[in-house]
Amino acid sequence: MSTALMHAPAAADAAPAPMEAWAREPLTPAEVGAEFRRHPETVRDAIRAGDLHGHQRVKRGRWLVERRCAAAWVRGAECPHQTNATVVPITAARGRAR
Repeated sequence: MSTALMHAPAAADAAPAPMEAWAREPLTPAEVGAEFRRHPETVRDAIRAGDLHGHQRVKRGRWLVERRCAAAWVRGAECPHQTNATVVPITAARGRAR
């Protein structure tokens, strides 16, 4: 028997990932669409309208959405971390004078 196999931890010994970390995992609009059976453009439209909370790590970067936000959007509920926040739709932000 290989020594690598003898020293590998058993699957039962591995600690499960916390649910909160799983819920915060960032997904692209395509991944949200695949997981929640929505078209990626529908997801992007919801982000633009302010209905779905998403963010970009860099200006003009790809959109990322937390799994818990996508699940709340599909249910028609507000994001757990956005319930007391003011969300400004992207189109409204574009119209501001700089």
